[in-house]
Amino acid sequence: MSIHIAALLLMVAVLKSGSAMGPCTSPSAFTNLNQRSSTNIRGLTTTPLSDRFITQGWYGQPNFKIPNSPPGINHCGTVYPIYLQGADPVAGPATIRTFCVQTTAGNCAQTIDIETKLCSNFLAYKLESPALGYAAYCVDEISANHPEYVTSVNVGILPLDDLNNDNRFEFVCNFQTSTLPIHNNIWYTVTWYVNNQLIKTITAFQNTANLQVVTLLTENDIIASGTQTVGFQIRCGYAVSSTATSTTSPVTSSPDRFIGIKILTPTVYVSDGDDANIIVKPTAPIGCRFFFPNCELHVNLLKVANNDDCALSATFSQCGFPINAGANWNGNYAITVRGNLPSSYSNLVANYIVNLKTVELFEPHQFWGNYNIGAVTVVVSHNVTSIAGKVCYAVCDPHMRTFYGRPYEHQYGGIYTLYENTDWKQEIQIYTMPCTTRVGIYCVCGVAIRVGREVWRREQCIDSFWKTGYAQCDGPSRIDVQQYGSNQHKIRLPSSTTIKLVTSGNFLNVYVYPSVADKGKVRGLCGQITTDTFIGRDNSASTYQWSGMPQFSASWRVYGSLLNLFSDIHIASLMGAGSNLFLCKCDDTTPDSILCTQSDECQPQEIYAYTPITGCQTTYIAKRSVRNRYRVPRSAGPEHAHISKRQVAEWMNGWTESSATDYCTSLFQNSSAVQICNNTGATDIQGPLDNCVLDIKLLGDTSFALVAVETVKTLCFHEVSYNPRFQQSATNQSSIFDQLKEVACPSECSYRGTCKRGVCICDEGYGGLDCSVSLDTPPTIVYHHDNNLCNSTNSTCSQVSLLGGEFVNSTTLCCIIKIYLIRGGRVILIIEIRVKAIFVNSGEIICPRDLEKERRYIEPGLNYSYAVSVSNNGKVFSKEIIFDQSKTTVPPATTTTTSVPRITGYVKPRK
Repeated sequence: MSIHIAALLLMVAVLKSGSAMGPCTSPSAFTNLNQRSSTNIRGLTTTPLSDRFITQGWYGQPNFKIPNSPPGINHCGTVYPIYLQGADPVAGPATIRTFCVQTTAGNCAQTIDIETKLCSNFLAYKLESPALGYAAYCVDEISANHPEYVTSVNVGILPLDDLNNDNRFEFVCNFQTSTLPIHNNIWYTVTWYVNNQLIKTITAFQNTANLQVVTLLTENDIIASGTQTVGFQIRCGYAVSSTATSTTSPVTSSPDRFIGIKILTPTVYVSDGDDANIIVKPTAPIGCRFFFPNCELHVNLLKVANNDDCALSATFSQCGFPINAGANWNGNYAITVRGNLPSSYSNLVANYIVNLKTVELFEPHQFWGNYNIGAVTVVVSHNVTSIAGKVCYAVCDPHMRTFYGRPYEHQYGGIYTLYENTDWKQEIQIYTMPCTTRVGIYCVCGVAIRVGREVWRREQCIDSFWKTGYAQCDGPSRIDVQQYGSNQHKIRLPSSTTIKLVTSGNFLNVYVYPSVADKGKVRGLCGQITTDTFIGRDNSASTYQWSGMPQFSASWRVYGSLLNLFSDIHIASLMGAGSNLFLCKCDDTTPDSILCTQSDECQPQEIYAYTPITGCQTTYIAKRSVRNRYRVPRSAGPEHAHISKRQVAEWMNGWTESSATDYCTSLFQNSSAVQICNNTGATDIQGPLDNCVLDIKLLGDTSFALVAVETVKTLCFHEVSYNPRFQQSATNQSSIFDQLKEVACPSECSYRGTCKRGVCICDEGYGGLDCSVSLDTPPTIVYHHDNNLCNSTNSTCSQVSLLGGEFVNSTTLCCIIKIYLIRGGRVILIIEIRVKAIFVNSGEIICPRDLEKERRYIEPGLNYSYAVSVSNNGKVFSKEIIFDQSKTTVPPATTTTTSVPRITGYVKPRK
């Protein structure tokens, strides 16, 4: 081993006394000179030189010097050559010069400060050992047959000219030729390097030549060498000789010049929803065509990748930016990045790699097209302490809980602002109406959610069925809606605020889980996150009272000129969210221009398997916007008298506080999911239990009792899904998350089925994921034609879209399409065609039509009408509705039937 190391040493001379040696009197001699020449390329089987163990001290000898330009990787008998950056020292005291270690990372990836001195007939260097292994100093022989001339050199760019050089680069090697009389006849040889590779040598010339002409390197020269886009390092150098063909001096090189777009912020740090900028700067002119002097080069963000899970991510103000390609190209350009707030409490730091690339085609100067600029690391971090375990809800009639955890009663009718974050242009409104035969009991019959101009609603405040969908769009969907079965919805907003809706018969239970972006920025009935202060819309404070705070509730009522999200007229005036929401997802494609699509939010593991709903679509809206069914309640304000009824309510129907408590406690104990949640210690059990007892007192029955169980499960499932410690298994015991998935049947299967491994097996006659739908009860249907009649003879309408519910996604869901043929005002034939319905959701189905089959029954001179009915079980059908009529009185609608009617007449079908 010692023999091998000795072979790698630069010097074998040992300096006996540093004080006795001087740079010009007794320097050590260079060794291995036959290998150290900058023209010597190391063979693949040759052991590379290494000066890692050099004896520090002065070195030098006549006719040899360290070169002034990077010779190239694997030159000088080593892997990483070391050379002098800049000109040689001149006469005078020793000076410190910078020496460069050339690596694959750059021509001067590492530097070493070394004392140098010009002695009478040689250059002396006080060499230091390099930090990098397999790095060695280059040493070239100085020929006595060439002149010496060293001056500064740089790479210049001639102006881009659409008319003369077709908007292509032309580079010149700028240096001052010698004016000394002894150099009048010397020759100059110029060499060009791109990315450290020699691509062109200029024929020797004398100082009478025009440097801008003789040293020219064109864009075509660079392309011919294999470089197809900008994004390269370029340098030039010159050497002098006595004649055009004699030995030249060592090359004096320019610094590398980068041609492309430089990333000024290779690493960007963002936290807690704050903003930061990715900044870039062009280093060379780009070029526009003569007739379009102000063109733009688009830069796009591609392949936003991460090295971690979905807990944190990065979103952007846009998926790219335009760079002025004209005269004002020389400036900084930025994209704003924001940490996309996480969907779990884990993963406090995540790194994302963002790639920048120009558009594929840039016609004014294609050399800039399809150019990979480079990568930026985005480090996203946050602190979830302020939101862990926080939730606001409105359940049953409605019992309220603020983000801070304060319960209170809100027994008023009308539309109210539940949550509002003005920074993110997000709002949630609830609509409360009477929900039982008992006077003074109000429930949430509708919820409306907005981001910017986009509005999504679910409500049953006017019609007898649930209407669910987008009421207004604003570009790509920013309200992410998912559903589980027909009764559970999960909505995620751009701020990562999450809403869960659980439908219980004719009312909604609303749960709002805040994100870090909501801290200090929310208001409404949900209150504050970090304080229990109750602040009204007018900024007035109310004194807390569990039984209700009339002033506080009244301040958040929506009436008059206040924005009503349940009014189509009101939402039409909304302003867009703009780009400040940072919703751009920048993928791995290369669009022709800057595109921004919605960021796919990372979702936590969920107990229930939620299914995404198709994003905001205008055709989807039109079907639901034939007329405005949403109205503001006529009452002038909240009906505060209802609070006093709650305070003095008496027990009814034989119930007592003791029996109600026993019933609710038994209900909780019989729920396996509630018992598991209770063992976590992270779920409020007492609050829902108290609400269960209170509802029995107010109603005199147990119709709301199951909601208390679902409230515990909803709160618990969210916490378990977002908190990773509940997803970790222990020795011989599965995780809380896995335990819950085994027993988490929705709504306890409505007590009309059996829960097996988290799935409801419904009793006969019931359907739906929670067994809540009686299949013997026909659904309600409504047809919205939107002024376009679905007619088999004058249009291509191939299907009928029906709203209503509740529809059950099963193999027995079907439609009957009837054709009434009429002659002389009398129905002579009824054709019934049974088709399998297409399930869209619990409130919408599609009935396909067999147009060819229908047309066989159409005879000239007959009038006809079309009707449709629907059944969940294929036996009991809804009341039919007419979806088209032609030139006659429509026959009276039939009533619900348990069998399919027969044909009452016959007309020979057309062939």
